Order: sequence, then C-alpha cells, then structure tokens
Amino acid sequence: SAKQLELAAKLSYQAAKGKNMPSLDASLNAAYLNEAPAATFRLPPLFTPITTEVGTKKQFDGTLLLTYPLFTGFAVTASVDKAKFEQEKARLKALDLKRNLYIQATTLYTSIIALNQTIKAQNEAKSAVTDAYKKAKGFYENGMLPLSDLYNIQAKRYAIEAEIVDSMSQKTQLLNQLA
Repeated sequence: SAKQLELAAKLSYQAAKGKNMPSLDASLNAAYLNEAPAATFRLPPLFTPITTEVGTKKQFDGTLLLTYPLFTGFAVTASVDKAKFEQEKARLKALDLKRNLYIQATTLYTSIIALNQTIKAQNEAKSAVTDAYKKAKGFYENGMLPLSDLYNIQAKRYAIEAEIVDSMSQKTQLLNQLA
C-alpha cells in the first residue's frame, strides 16, 4: 500500500506540473439536418416573399484552442512544489516501511535461531537429568539416597520437559510471524 501511495503522489506531482504547461484543446461538432435551412425575406408588401437556402443539410464546426499560463500569481508553482514534497515524503515513507520490515524479519530470524540453540541445550540437559535420574534410582535402590532426592531429580526432568515445550511453542509463534 505504501508503494501505491508513492505512485499516487508521483502522479499527483505530474498532474500539478501539467498545470504549468500549455494545453491544446480540440472539439468537433457535427449536425445532420432533414432539410436545408431556409430564410424567407419579405420586402415591401407589393412583392412576393423570397425564400432562399442559408445553409446545408450537413454542418460541421471545429475548434482548436491553445492556452498557456503566463502568470498565475505563483499559485501553480506553489502547488507543484507541494506535490513534489508530498511525492518525496511518500517515497521516504515507503523506504522506511521496507527498512522496518527487514529489521523485523531479521529480528524474528535471529530469535528463531536462538530458540533452536536453546531447545538443543534443553534436550541435552534433559538427557543429562535422565542419566542422573537413572544413577540416582540405582543409589536409592541400594539405600544410598533418600526418596526425596530422587523425586527432586524427577521434578527437575519434568521442569526441563516443560521448558522444551514452551520453547517449541515460542519457536512456532515466531515462525508464524515470519511467514
């Protein structure tokens, strides 16, 4: 839409410039009559009226008009300058929107990469906690570890799994925004 606004401002500028240019107008009119036009002349009352044709059945009328503004009180120049500034403003606005889109896309892309690394680290942490849980379970079965410590390790594993699900959800949201 910003590109269309830029195009509209450009066309408006060109139209304003056109007000300062000469213009050429042409028109052509044609009339086809059923009968030729006639005029009746009545001379002194003693003579008989005289009727004569004063035109043809086909009549054409053409006009060609060239106009050029000599002095407009600077109103046209001011409107041209204003239209030029509006065109430049629209162009800069479109460039700014484009730049902002690039920045947002880059930010989203880097956030997705960061989340991928976070998910990788969380999976490694889950693997380490799972291995620690297996060892702790062996210690518990041999009576070397209290049950509460085993539950703490299991709770930590569930917390890491929840973090992985949360990170995956954030990654999906960012991918949808990027799309």
